[in-house]
Amino acid sequence: MLAKLIMELDIPDELNFSINKSSLLHGVIMEQIDSEYAEKLHENRMNPFSMYLTRTKSGFEWTVCAYSEEAYSNIIEKLMCSHFDGFELKHNGEVRIGIKSKKLETKKKSELMDEFYDKDAERYFNIHFRTPTSFKMNGRYIFYPDMELMYRNIMNKYNNSSDGVSVYDEDTLEQILKNSRITKYNLRSVLFHMEGVKIPAFTGDITIRVNGTDTMRNFVRLLFKHSEYSGIGIKCSLGMGAVELRKDDGR
Repeated sequence: MLAKLIMELDIPDELNFSINKSSLLHGVIMEQIDSEYAEKLHENRMNPFSMYLTRTKSGFEWTVCAYSEEAYSNIIEKLMCSHFDGFELKHNGEVRIGIKSKKLETKKKSELMDEFYDKDAERYFNIHFRTPTSFKMNGRYIFYPDMELMYRNIMNKYNNSSDGVSVYDEDTLEQILKNSRITKYNLRSVLFHMEGVKIPAFTGDITIRVNGTDTMRNFVRLLFKHSEYSGIGIKCSLGMGAVELRKDDGR
């Protein structure tokens, strides 16, 4: 199960709110779910959910995504309950943030596989990084779209789903890297704020050209479509790494 819960927030005028508050929303999720599952998530190396905060013309939207059946039942269903109509953020006193509306979008993982087999992908993939994105290697933050780190990350997150299907192996990764190159980019460096810590990151757009067989391009599309739920990079459960696969082929 792939799920995306989009919540329109009602922000009080007196609250100095911004997308820099997104990491605090992780604590709101932990307060709503069962303690045993919260502990399990704490022990996981990679969480089967992501979330992010975005600014809209009318205010702010908070999106929570799940990419496993377990995460859907333990997180999305809890947040969908009618009694969850608002919350208070830590470090903001008693000011309450309301939830104006909730919209749930779901997709079976089998639908992605149907596209893989039935619909050939184009050679160009335009990836929009909606929120600050970063990777970490050997204790250092990598705040640009390194192809190997990106593909390895989204393949591992796909494997982290609960259906037991594995898509990651070194040979497959090597072939994708061999046939992929960035042909266009429009990026800027940013900082992600996380309770006093500022993580170097990037936002913006890249266009990737994928050569090789139809099967390879279809596989890359499968990975990027899945990443719209899992996110790309580090700390996606805290608001980083939200991405969108856009239709514009960038040529």
